[in-house]
Amino acid sequence: MRTVALYGTIAGCITTALVLFTTQGGPAFASHTFHRLQHPHTPPRPGRAGPPIPHSQSHLGPPKQAWKYEYRRDRRDYGLSEEQCSVAFPELFEEVDRAVAYRQKRGNIALEELDVGWRGDGIVRALIHDNQLYIVDAHGVSDANHRPRSIATLHALNRAISSTSEFLPNIEFTFTDHDSALREGDGNHTTWGYSRHTSQESVWLMPDFGFWGWPDVGLRSYAELQSFLDADEDDFLDKVPKLVWRGSLNVGSGLDAREGLLKHSADQPWSNVQTLDWSNQTDIDENLLSMQEHCDYMFTAQTEGNTYSGRLKYLLNCHSVLLSHSMQFVEHFHHLLQSSGPEQNYVKLKRDFSDLPRTIESLGKTANLPDTRRIADNALHTFRERYLTPAAEACYWRALIRGWASVQGFKPEIWEGSGEMAADWRGERKGRRKMRGAPFESYVVMEAVEWDVPSKPRKLAFFHLSGSNLETSFSPSRWHIRLRKLYSFAGSRQRLRLTYEAKLTVHPTMADPFEVRMRFTSLLHHLNASTSSALKAASYALKHSDYSDDLHSCILEQLERNSMNNRANIMYFLPALCDVARDKGEVSYGRMMERDILRIVDAVAPDDGSGAANVKVVRKVLRSLEGKGYLQARTVGELEEWIGGRDLVDGGAVSPSQGVVTVVPDQVVVVAETAVVSATLRSTPQSTARDPYVVNSGIRLDKRQIEQRIEEDRERHKRAREGIWAVEQVSSDLGIDAEFERCWEEASEVDEDDLQMMKEEAEERAIALEYEDSGVKGGTAGAD
Repeated sequence: MRTVALYGTIAGCITTALVLFTTQGGPAFASHTFHRLQHPHTPPRPGRAGPPIPHSQSHLGPPKQAWKYEYRRDRRDYGLSEEQCSVAFPELFEEVDRAVAYRQKRGNIALEELDVGWRGDGIVRALIHDNQLYIVDAHGVSDANHRPRSIATLHALNRAISSTSEFLPNIEFTFTDHDSALREGDGNHTTWGYSRHTSQESVWLMPDFGFWGWPDVGLRSYAELQSFLDADEDDFLDKVPKLVWRGSLNVGSGLDAREGLLKHSADQPWSNVQTLDWSNQTDIDENLLSMQEHCDYMFTAQTEGNTYSGRLKYLLNCHSVLLSHSMQFVEHFHHLLQSSGPEQNYVKLKRDFSDLPRTIESLGKTANLPDTRRIADNALHTFRERYLTPAAEACYWRALIRGWASVQGFKPEIWEGSGEMAADWRGERKGRRKMRGAPFESYVVMEAVEWDVPSKPRKLAFFHLSGSNLETSFSPSRWHIRLRKLYSFAGSRQRLRLTYEAKLTVHPTMADPFEVRMRFTSLLHHLNASTSSALKAASYALKHSDYSDDLHSCILEQLERNSMNNRANIMYFLPALCDVARDKGEVSYGRMMERDILRIVDAVAPDDGSGAANVKVVRKVLRSLEGKGYLQARTVGELEEWIGGRDLVDGGAVSPSQGVVTVVPDQVVVVAETAVVSATLRSTPQSTARDPYVVNSGIRLDKRQIEQRIEEDRERHKRAREGIWAVEQVSSDLGIDAEFERCWEEASEVDEDDLQMMKEEAEERAIALEYEDSGVKGGTAGAD
């Protein structure tokens, strides 16, 4: 019975389905019913069940349209994708493409090119790994000039990195915050810089620090400047119909252009061109113009300074006509400047501005104002509204990173060594690795790559107020309270001065001892044959003489840790340190050097033979210290006797496991385990007369160290030969020329010996004349 009932139920369901299928729409109804079974949570349609009614609306939305750049919406969008950057700023990346093409011809960038020692200061070595910025070496960026530049650049770079959702390649690089990335005459280094000379193809251009802000000259934020101009700038025809310029004549390569501008704009009714003396506060108060005030004028003038001019990007934000000479230094956006054609956005003049009067008169004529305004409009649309926006800056940073990575010939290493061994919870020893450098987030707080934990309080500056009727110095217990009170009144130095009728002078003389030690260690590490490097390190040691014990211990540590070349450089550095200290009345460095001279000599020329090449250096420096009175003659004699023979070690005493340097008449062969480096030297009578001998190296020597030593010795020898003819300027009075005084002493006085010599010469001339006269008369008589 149960089976009959089951079959009856199945037959009834089939009959019902057939009836509905035939009466409610056939296949369409079946398709709709099946869809409802598959998607039971979809809301049913009102009314009777049935197939969906066709309509034009799509549940997927309208077709996706191509993205377009809009200034008001996108100008501060730091996170544009790589595709959007290409659409918004298609012509921005020409400098990146140029640098990449240059390296493709020269070969990929090598890790050795990232050494910062070639630049004395103002250079940073950094690393980007997994979209995180690390600072590996901040070399000489703590002073008042370099600090704001490097900090602003790092902030701008980190903003471009952190604001993107795209993965950036891992790179390691260096950048300099100098006006000129490369030193004069030294054009072979690869680094990032704010500008480059047109001949310096190895420099990769980056946005300069002013795109973040330039508070030193009153520009608090680049984005804020654009907001001010968007809101308050006058229409072009309502602006002051004059040419405006402010600047100093205390500059480098751009001096000729600035002098030409002053010459050809003097006493002109259309000119508001004036110089500024940054050392004269009265002159600054009366003549300095803010950048918004520059934009109040129809015409703005651009001149180069020490190299490039940091104001150009600001002037291009004005809805004004820019007039500029042909420029020798290039920034990353200069190729966008158009001096002719329908897209003209500035007026190009001769470098001496001799054509300035004629050009200004032509631009200012009523009939020419439409064309003049077109130039200003083009500049506004090209620069302020597109290529010089914060969004464009971020896009350029990321393009620079990708371009660098495409020719990077090494893999950046984020981990530092194998790490320290520590016991885990089971008591097993396990290595704990350390990342290189400091993350950006900690560096901008500590402004150091390494620091103690817990960190020590940092004394960044002394503050001193002085005025015509006021001379106030704050005691240490009042500095913090007084400083808070000052800042509660105003946020700029000018308003502080007006409030207190005084001048605020900041002396960044105090620093954290650890920071001083690290900086001095870096200076010692980068000593070379140049006098400037030694004087720089000596001046730094004297500046921080309060930490003389710590700095002297740094010298000893570096002598015992570094390469033999660096030990020799430090040895040469000691007389310079003693000289500078004695001139300033500081005796501590000389006394500590005398106390530890035995340890110093042993570190520079060890008795294992590894410092054989430094023995001559030690002898030379010891004699110099003796001659200047820093060491006694007896001490120097004992030291020379003590190191006697360290430059010559019997070959039989050399351990088979150690590398050796075999010196033979015509070549130097460096053998270190299985590596052999051979360098042919020029034969001399002295070298051919010597017997071959063997020096125990004890360390691994490479070709680079040998070449470096040769160059440094050559430089010192050249300077020593030049010094033979030098006359020491003893007097501090610049009116007394020591060289002239010596010449005067040798040639001006006539003593008895000189008179006797002149008398004898006169007698000899008289005899000669008498003889000649008698000979002439005798010859004439014979002829007659």
